[in-house]
Amino acid sequence: MGLLETSQWLVAGRDIGWAEAVAIEIAVMWLTTSRLHDSSIKINCNNTSVINSFWKGRSHNLERNQSLICITSNLMVFKLNINLCYLPSAQNKDDSLSRSATGSDGLRLVPHVPIPEPLCPLLDAV
Repeated sequence: MGLLETSQWLVAGRDIGWAEAVAIEIAVMWLTTSRLHDSSIKINCNNTSVINSFWKGRSHNLERNQSLICITSNLMVFKLNINLCYLPSAQNKDDSLSRSATGSDGLRLVPHVPIPEPLCPLLDAV
C-alpha cells in the first residue's frame, strides 16, 4: 500500500511528519498483531522531527499527536519498546516502499494489518 497523491492527505495539519508517524503507527500495529510482547524493537526513520516528537511524547502538530497517542497506547498494552533511529533515505534499503514499490506478494509481511478506518481513504492498496 502507498500513500495517495499528496494533495489528498496534505490538509489540515497533515504533513509529511504526520505521514511518517502513521507509518510507525502501522508498524507498531503489525508488531502487536504478530503477538509480539515484552520486547524492544529498533525502527529506522528518516524524519528527525518525528523521532524527536516521539521521544518528547508530543508534537506541535495535533494530527501527529493523535498518531503518537495510538502508538504509545499499543506499546503499553503489549509491553513493547521501540527505539526510533535516524537513517537517511539513501541508506534505507526499504525506502522504495514509500513510493509504493511493494514487490511480489511472496515478500509481504504476514499477518495482514487491518488499516484503521480513518486512514482507509488516505491509503491506496497496491
